[in-house]
Amino acid sequence: MNKEMCNRLYDFFNDSEETVVKPVDFVKTGYGFLFLGVLIFYLSYIGYLDGWYLLSAAVFIIGLLLIRKKITSLFYFENAEALDEDTFSEIFLNCLNSEILQKAKHLLNIRKEIKNENCYIFCVPVFESLPGVEKETIKRKLVKNDTYIYSVWKINIIFIEESFIGYFSCIYNTFENKYFNNVTTEFYYSDITSVKIEYANKDFKYINTEDITTEQISLLTVSNISGDKIEFVSERPESNVFSAFSGNSEQLVRDLRKKIREKRFPGDKFSDKDIDFEVEDTRKKQE
Repeated sequence: MNKEMCNRLYDFFNDSEETVVKPVDFVKTGYGFLFLGVLIFYLSYIGYLDGWYLLSAAVFIIGLLLIRKKITSLFYFENAEALDEDTFSEIFLNCLNSEILQKAKHLLNIRKEIKNENCYIFCVPVFESLPGVEKETIKRKLVKNDTYIYSVWKINIIFIEESFIGYFSCIYNTFENKYFNNVTTEFYYSDITSVKIEYANKDFKYINTEDITTEQISLLTVSNISGDKIEFVSERPESNVFSAFSGNSEQLVRDLRKKIREKRFPGDKFSDKDIDFEVEDTRKKQE
């Protein structure tokens, strides 16, 4: 993603978050300066003003500078189209597949091609204070069907390899096309003791308020015999994300359990019907 596209993403989010001076306002002012510059030149030419040619040139140049983006758009048609939620989704998924996914494979030393069914990607939006993330970059924009597009995301990727599972996570800032706080983990199937999904309530403090909001989340946990865990929020339904950027966590749990049993009991055949699927609900029951 180039710098121009990052700037367009920034404008896309900030247009609804705060009052900004839009390019069209500069264009209107620029036209005014152009007209004033021509008028001063004409009045100087006919003798009504005494030699104000330098002033007319300065005013005219200021007008050109103010409308430079308008002039540029005449020659670069692809930059003139405004971003919308569908275009954002396309840009986001393209970056995810071409950059972040490849970085995850590199860090985990996965050199062969991974089938889609063996790679699970969970993209969860960030709209609260987070260490290492500047508050100014955390934005969201209300789009169609009362859903939101977010500027900062927590990316979680699980690869189901032949002998182990690989896990990669990072924070992705769309404004700067940067992903950081990278984490990688590997668990061999023989060492995995538990795979589960847990529905729970968690408190969040959104970036634009001091109030505490309690949300239902889906927490996916893979435990190792050593006590280490792969644990991350796989879904935040109340975020009302515009597009489905996350994988199927229930299917991932089924696939992992099936793979673990195949490794521990070679020769036996297992299907989804053989895999007991429990979901632990830790939410407090309302009286």
